[in-house]
This record gives sequence, structure tokens and C-alpha cells, in this order.
Amino acid sequence: YPRYLRAFPGVSEGLALLASRGKKCAVVTSRKRATLEIYLKETGLYGYFEAFITAENTQRHKPDPEPALAALTQMSAQKDCSLFVGDSSFDIECAHRAGIDSAFVNWSRNDPSGFPVQPTFFIDDVRQLCI
Repeated sequence: YPRYLRAFPGVSEGLALLASRGKKCAVVTSRKRATLEIYLKETGLYGYFEAFITAENTQRHKPDPEPALAALTQMSAQKDCSLFVGDSSFDIECAHRAGIDSAFVNWSRNDPSGFPVQPTFFIDDVRQLCI
């Protein structure tokens, strides 16, 4: 299956642009580290991330704030200078509970209108993060 994995359009270019501007990125996921690495390496995205918070790294998982806070700690990042980008209510709630602004990706199959917490921003393309 790995050869069938693809990044969403614009994600690679957006991450490259963020990196060129000195922005640091982390992955906060419920996936296990092994499957995350397969996906990121197969899609060519692995090198854009400084930190990886997976199910093995925290006691509590999204929507609990622990994974987001762990990523901030690993990256020595401040909440007010960070943005949590996600595609699910768990992502948006995790960010909210951690005190971090969030951006919902509009290419998600999830409908944010019913989320218990609304995202701070909505984006159609990762490159919008560089505007």
C-alpha cells in the first residue's frame, strides 16, 4: 500500500514555503509512529517536520490538550506564536484546550459546522499559511 499514498495537492509546496521562511512544523497524530513514518517518507513530507507526537508519546490523546502541549515543549514553541492545523473536531478541540489558534483544512471530509468548538481560521490550501 505505501506506493499508493499521496499528499493532498499543495501540501508539499506549502510545507516547503513554510520551511523557506524559517517556520517549524510538528505532526500531532493518533497514528502509531511506524505508520506515520511510512506515510511521511513515501509522500516526501518527512523532512519538513521537527517533531512527531504520536499515540505512543502521550498518556492522553486528542481532543485532550496533552499532545499539542507536548509538541510545543519539544519544539520550544510558544502558544501565541503557534497554529494547530487539522481536519477533525479532535484537532480543533485539542488546539482550543491547549490555548492555541487552529486552522481547519477545507479539504477535509468532516463538516466543521457541528464541531463543539469552531476553528480560529479556515484554509483551502496550506500555502495560505504563508500569506
